[in-house]
Amino acid sequence: MTTGVLAAKRSWEPGWEGELPDDHPLVDMARTGRRLPPDNRLAVMLLGGGISPTNGRSRGPRERHSVLIGRSCGGLGDVLMTSVAVRAYRRSHPRSRITYALPSALRDTQINNPDVDEVVEWTATTPKTFDDFDEVYDLSRIDHAYEREVIPHVDKSRMEIYAEALHVEPTDWRPFYRVERSETEAARRFRVPDGRLHIGLGLRSASPLRDMDRDRWVELSAILVNRLGVQVVLFDRQASFGWDGPYVTRACGLPVRDMAAIFSTMDAVVVLDSGLLHLAGALGLPTVALFGSTDPRYRADRYPSVKVCSGITRCRRAPCWCGPGKEECRRECMAFDPVEIFWALLYALGPGRVAGPWATTVDLSGSEERRLTDSGNNGRRWSTRRERPTVAVEA
Repeated sequence: MTTGVLAAKRSWEPGWEGELPDDHPLVDMARTGRRLPPDNRLAVMLLGGGISPTNGRSRGPRERHSVLIGRSCGGLGDVLMTSVAVRAYRRSHPRSRITYALPSALRDTQINNPDVDEVVEWTATTPKTFDDFDEVYDLSRIDHAYEREVIPHVDKSRMEIYAEALHVEPTDWRPFYRVERSETEAARRFRVPDGRLHIGLGLRSASPLRDMDRDRWVELSAILVNRLGVQVVLFDRQASFGWDGPYVTRACGLPVRDMAAIFSTMDAVVVLDSGLLHLAGALGLPTVALFGSTDPRYRADRYPSVKVCSGITRCRRAPCWCGPGKEECRRECMAFDPVEIFWALLYALGPGRVAGPWATTVDLSGSEERRLTDSGNNGRRWSTRRERPTVAVEA
């Protein structure tokens, strides 16, 4: 049985009336107060055209099947991943009325989702309204329950867990997030208007065990500014987090939609296994994702624009999913070399993106040479040479 999911009607109550014959077993169950198993989808299907759950009234011909899909906890990434299952549910139940209940801090992320009829705030009283719906799907803790049970042998993504809970099979695995035009125009005023590339850095995740040391972020920022001449934009949930420096801008502590609008204007981003990873996947941004204790196959495999740097070879326990022994974890899996991230970012950007008036020569001792060359009318292309241990990025 799926933990935390109510996939059926509310409890049967005496006095319900419908269009079924008086001797029908379902009518008998309604009058006697007998209950069906909570996961009995047959009951949901049979009751959809006959008996109504609303105070014993029969369902009118125009009354829509009402569904509540909600999540009371979690962060931005969890909400975005649930949107995949919600989209699939809408496609399989196009005439249902879907109410989407989310925590107050994240409700606005789905306010313009076309797959739902209403987005409401999940509060302490939300469970008391379950009886007002034909079906209720509470997705709050089913992911954590599954992962705790199988750690470290996780073999299923959270998007798959949510889809199974809703009994759907998604064909589109891209989370929903849409930045409105007015938000985009406001966010673009945040950019430095000098033609520089803007690279976003998502500094922290929900768990310290999935974070990279601050000093490594600072070193990566210096490489990007000094060698590629980009504008670095820092993203974090706390306004005081980050650092100041030339060509470094903070976008920290902002409301979620303001942050997401600025995030959407980045030319590329470097993120951890965090909500920003799933936001980047939803927006299709060129992304480098840093993974250590979690397995990227079950977090980033659905996002074509994401390039993964995994620290699994640095720790014999990885991917441990922060399971047993995490008290002694030294985060060796997150000890990324900033130069390694730099190279991954170049590939994520693609040929030609780093060449421009601000590009400079990059001298990385011991690295093979990769030159971004101009191939005339054919545009720009990558070529690899090994004669010298230097890297040149030319305009």
